[in-house]
Amino acid sequence: MIKKITLWEKEIQTNNCEPFERMNIFLQDTKKNVSNFTELKTQMVQHLNALKIRIREYFPPLEKQYDWIRDPFDVDATDTNLTTFEKEQLIEVSCDPSMKNKFLNSGTTLLDFWIYVGKEQKELSSTAVKFLVGFSTTYLCERGFSSLTYVKCKYRNKLNVEDDLRLYVTKLEPNIDKLCQQKQAHASH
Repeated sequence: MIKKITLWEKEIQTNNCEPFERMNIFLQDTKKNVSNFTELKTQMVQHLNALKIRIREYFPPLEKQYDWIRDPFDVDATDTNLTTFEKEQLIEVSCDPSMKNKFLNSGTTLLDFWIYVGKEQKELSSTAVKFLVGFSTTYLCERGFSSLTYVKCKYRNKLNVEDDLRLYVTKLEPNIDKLCQQKQAHASH
């Protein structure tokens, strides 16, 4: 999008309004040229520049230090934030023709490729996969919300539910019999 906006800026500055269809039609209908509208051109260029800045705020450029994940065959290993051992593994991957064939195979996703690399270069593969798989599942979060809606019903809405919720979400199974044996049912007289 940034490249398109830059193109549109250049076109406006050379008095070409083709990228802006309605304005172009208006100028053709009125038989006028955009060169007569210097203030409008200036405002359009300013607006396009502001638009580029806003887009860069929302979508910052990708960090160069992770280019090795996107294409391990076209990167300098010294420009990465990897350990020395991982850099050596990256060099080995980038020099292996069978790895390059696997990478260029159209049916292989980036994640599949790095999992395949893990057969020979475990550390490098692990680093790449951790970056590619941000969140493997939302299961625990969903389970927590479901448990909360069950625990905090209209009859228990003023209770402190943290301890109960912890019991619902944990994988640990309490040994009720052992806990009961540790407590005395009635105090002796």
